[in-house]
Amino acid sequence: MTILILATELAQIAEPKVLKKTTKSKSKQRSNPLDLSRKGVVMINVKSYVNATDSDSKRWKGTGFIVDKSRGLIATNHHVAGNFSVCSYELKFSNGLKVTARRRYVDPFLDFAILEVDPKNIPEDCDELKLSEQPPQINDEITTMGNSAGDEFSTKTGTIFNIFDCVTPFNDQSFHYSGITVGGASGSPVFNKKGEVVGIIYGGKFVSGTVLPIRYVKDALTYIKDNQNPPRKSIGLSLQYIPIDELLAAGFLTEGFAKKYRKEFPDAKGKIITVQNVISGFKGAKVFEPGDILVEVNNQPIGPHMIDLGRVIDTASEPLKFKILRDDKEIEVTVVAEDLMQDSENKMISFMGTVWFEHHDQLTVSIGNRDGGVYFAGISKTSPLRSDDSNIGKGWDDKMYKLVEIDGKPVESLKELEERIPSIEKKSMFTLRYIDYIGQNNGLTAFKQVDRNPREILVRYEKAFDTPKTYTWDATSHNWKDQTIAAAENNSSD
Repeated sequence: MTILILATELAQIAEPKVLKKTTKSKSKQRSNPLDLSRKGVVMINVKSYVNATDSDSKRWKGTGFIVDKSRGLIATNHHVAGNFSVCSYELKFSNGLKVTARRRYVDPFLDFAILEVDPKNIPEDCDELKLSEQPPQINDEITTMGNSAGDEFSTKTGTIFNIFDCVTPFNDQSFHYSGITVGGASGSPVFNKKGEVVGIIYGGKFVSGTVLPIRYVKDALTYIKDNQNPPRKSIGLSLQYIPIDELLAAGFLTEGFAKKYRKEFPDAKGKIITVQNVISGFKGAKVFEPGDILVEVNNQPIGPHMIDLGRVIDTASEPLKFKILRDDKEIEVTVVAEDLMQDSENKMISFMGTVWFEHHDQLTVSIGNRDGGVYFAGISKTSPLRSDDSNIGKGWDDKMYKLVEIDGKPVESLKELEERIPSIEKKSMFTLRYIDYIGQNNGLTAFKQVDRNPREILVRYEKAFDTPKTYTWDATSHNWKDQTIAAAENNSSD
């Protein structure tokens, strides 16, 4: 390789005009679509400083891609941007330039987020990627580019084999492709043969990848570009896809309906949307039942298109009219779409080696209530909440607990906790009541202790090793602001 370079340099000295013409000709002949794709992909290095999903501060890698160069917007996964955590982001562009980014938007349910950089810091030779207008189809060939296993800008190829799947309880319509997927690929764009982005990777099984269709990101961007948060609503259902052949065999629909459905939605491959479970706390939980088959919304057929259904729900300004099948009977129901609680990730308190936050609707799905309150998680190994007398912190490190009382007084909001901290800091011991929704395995019988009853522990607190702080995300500056909670002697609250 060195000899060739030297030979080229000599040729430039001898015949600069001829060589220039030849080089230009070769440049025109190259038309690899990956050259364009690479210009829009970025590597992301994340450091977490306050983390409710892990007991220790950590760092991780992921991938993102430019979706709006003029505004400096970068798409990635929610879990790459960080779930309930205060993080810093370093982005690396294809030409090697590194810049810092800020969090702009994280979706409360779906696994995507938007980071932001100063548009002036995006290199001129980098550009935003084109987002496809066409949905992916089975057997489409795709290419991914990202940070797989830390191999920057590495590419993988694959074939889409499933376009209708719901992986989480949050009604995400996802598609799958056959191809290698390893850690670091999260947030990678998935390209079609035209070089357009059709989705964003958020999971996989090594031999296959799980992808969120790019339409979710495109819909969100229409609001984010106008400095608005995308509307996010729910009717209190966790949905799933079920083969109509199984429903037919079970007697939940007729042969005539199945035949008509297959003809109307041939791309569904025999899948139809049904209610997996209802979520307590939403009005829809009193209207729908598990097993209901969703046929129409506002007189429009739903088919397998969970994305379309989600858009109708998110933008609903009036009650929604559904036609459903229940026990082979056609029923019409009306339900109100309710705004999701989604601000919990914008304010947290760091205290006693753990992170405290308010109730949100991800928890509603997990524990089945919308009662509000304060929760804590991400308990450090040295937290005073961990002791031989306490079950807190035993088992999974990412378990969440609900705070009931602290120092004998109820706590129902983060503000109340913040006001209470200065007075309890003066004590070396105080009580804390909590609810453990997941429970703990006990003894040789592995009996799982699960209930909704409060438990109480005695906390031995060492103030010298703790600095309580609030962390608030400023939606205007798109930055985290931290503030040390005032000491007891400077605060009259008790």
